[in-house]
Amino acid sequence: SDATCNGACEAGYYCRNGSQTLMQHECPFPSHYCPPGSAHPTPVQPGHYSTRVDQVPCPPGSYCVDGARVLCPAGRFGNEAMLASPSAPLRVKTGSFVLLAAWTKVTTLVPWGTTAQTVPCLSVLQVRGSVAV
Repeated sequence: SDATCNGACEAGYYCRNGSQTLMQHECPFPSHYCPPGSAHPTPVQPGHYSTRVDQVPCPPGSYCVDGARVLCPAGRFGNEAMLASPSAPLRVKTGSFVLLAAWTKVTTLVPWGTTAQTVPCLSVLQVRGSVAV
């Protein structure tokens, strides 16, 4: 806050006692987040990622570790939100394919023989072994 103590610390920063600036300390990113008026950084919970100002649940198709969002690697999929580990995404089975919704990054495992035409607005990756082709 300012010298008259009438301001809150800026979003993305935290201010300790006696601060004379709105941006005393930059929030440690991505492991923490700092909403406006923070006196200390807040750790990001497992299964979430940091926007520096808030934490957001990790969306399907990715996992979140130490506040950072990582897309599921090729040959694996994550059909649930808030995955918190690289081992959490499931391995795609041989003879199956993954439907990818580009606008949401949602992935769905579908048995071989099902066509993408039954699910609108999706693209298809055929899987041979554990590699998407």
